[in-house]
This record gives sequence, structure tokens and C-alpha cells, in this order.
Amino acid sequence: MGQVTGGRLAALVVVAALWGAPLAAAGEVAGPEAASQAPDPDEAREVPAADLDKIKGILRGLALAMVSGDAGALGKLLSPALPAEERERIVSTARGEFGRLNYVRFAFDLEGDLGAEYAGENKVGVLVTATYEYESRDQRRVEMAGGDTNSYKVTLENTAEGWRVLASDLFKTFSSVRPGLLMGWIFLGGFVGLVTIFFCGWMAVDAWTRFGRAWYGLLVLVTPPAGPAVYFFAVYLRDRLVRREEDA
Repeated sequence: MGQVTGGRLAALVVVAALWGAPLAAAGEVAGPEAASQAPDPDEAREVPAADLDKIKGILRGLALAMVSGDAGALGKLLSPALPAEERERIVSTARGEFGRLNYVRFAFDLEGDLGAEYAGENKVGVLVTATYEYESRDQRRVEMAGGDTNSYKVTLENTAEGWRVLASDLFKTFSSVRPGLLMGWIFLGGFVGLVTIFFCGWMAVDAWTRFGRAWYGLLVLVTPPAGPAVYFFAVYLRDRLVRREEDA
């Protein structure tokens, strides 16, 4: 009887071990997953109403800088934590943007909590909708008479100077190139290109007819612009000067 009871007990121990191993493994797997799914303390915190009001004040200042076309005022709203090169790039592109466009109206919708969430230590991200109208300084006409609406992500940082803008999608829309100036450079480049092609063809034909061999012309043609320029001064111009002296 004792042997039978002992055998049954050993069998129960084996069965328990076989059932317990998968459960323990499942527990080990679920442990890290549960830890990874733990809420981020920053995401769980709400942005205090006082800080949210200050953030809205910064956004009003940003909208005012857009309407006044003041790149310097916009630069003062940037976080001092930004590298100097990045600050200068943003201010420079803003200056170019204001040089080509006049924002007749620019306003953020600052109702509600703006979806404010902590994006790190002393950093808050918001998503704001902007309504704006602008006119081209080159064409002197309102390009969006009815206004346009777009949403921008803005990340702000609480610094020793108060809340400041650390990054925004708005800055990525700035362009430092004025359309009129860009078109001028395009036309100038096209004109210079046409003149260069004509000059190279002229020198190639002259070399071909002068020496009676096509490869002379090809040699000049395939080495622009140095080849045609050297040929012009060393052969064509020199020959014309010699002929003029002979005629005199």
C-alpha cells in the first residue's frame, strides 16, 4: 500500500512539473511585455493650466511675428537649447519667407487643451490649427483670398527664460528663395547656356572648315567651354588679327 501511494505521489509530482513549466515560461514572457506596456509617467501627467496658458501666449507671439514679418521676434521665441546653427537657419529662412510673402492674417486656434502632452523632461508637444492669408510681395496680389487652414506640431521647452519653441512643422514650410529671383536665375542660366552652345558650335564648325578635318571640330566641340575658348583666342582671333595687319 505504501509503495502504491508513493508511486501515485511521484506521478502527481511529475504531472505538476510538466504543467508548471509552461506556466512559468508564460509568466517569464508576460513579465517583460507587461513592463513594456506600463504607462509612461510623462504621458500620464496632465499639463498644468498655468503652463498651458503660458504656452498659448508663446503661440500668440509666434502668430504675431508671422503677421508683422519680424524674423527677429520669431527668433526670440526659440529655445536657447537649440544649436546656434539651427537657430540661425530658422531665422534666415523666416527672413526669406517674409521677404517674399506678406501674411495678411495668421492665427492659431488656441481653444481647449491643444492636445498638449509631455514630450520629455520639461517639454510639451501640441497640435494647433492655423488659419492664414498671404499675398506675394512680387506679384502684389492675394494668393489665398479665402484663407487656408493647416495643422502644425509644435514642441515647446520650459527654459530659464520661460516656455520657448524647440521645434515646429511650421518652420519646415519656410522658403528663403523668392519666386521672382528664382525665375530670374533660371532665365539667366538658360540664356548663358544657349550662348555657350552657340559659341561651341561656331568654334567647332570653324575648326572643321579651317583644317578640313572633322575631328578638329569634334575635338573643340567635346571640350567645352575650355576647348572652344582656347581655340577662339589661339587660332580664330589670332588669324583675324594677322589678316588685318596684312590688309593694312
